[in-house]
Amino acid sequence: ANVGGGYMSDYDVLPMIHKPTKSDNSQENDGAFHSSRAELPVDFSNDEEINIYNGFVPSLMSGSASKWETLAFELLENGAQHIDERMWTDMLAMLDLQIENRGLFKSVDIVLNPIPLEKKWSEHSCDARRVYIAVHFSHHTFRESGVNIVNRAQIAKKWLEDWRSACQS
Repeated sequence: ANVGGGYMSDYDVLPMIHKPTKSDNSQENDGAFHSSRAELPVDFSNDEEINIYNGFVPSLMSGSASKWETLAFELLENGAQHIDERMWTDMLAMLDLQIENRGLFKSVDIVLNPIPLEKKWSEHSCDARRVYIAVHFSHHTFRESGVNIVNRAQIAKKWLEDWRSACQS
């Protein structure tokens, strides 16, 4: 993302928005991603700052090249301050930086995490999830739910199929 700026996503973050086809009535297929809702809850055109779309969890982010470079050095400095920690991750460093409130990034919460492993979708559960643009099938969610992470790909595929079938019709 540093070369020219742009987006960074974890491999286990999948979209809950879709790319329209010629059959979509919403608008012409201009190659851009569009939500099934009228408006997205955040302005994605602002790349002059680092935007984190999953609270402090760096699973989906965007920013300009200069902001990515600044953040990279801040993360390195933060890691050096925690050299004696048994484990220090980018997520813990981002939380640390957010607590310090140094204005390095803007944080919104539009990535669904943890995942509700619902058996049946209802109108209420669909409506409650309409604010999200992506879903994060994180290690934490699987650990907390007691579901074997080895099956993550199959679970993610089934979850998205069930959600689309129930909520995007």
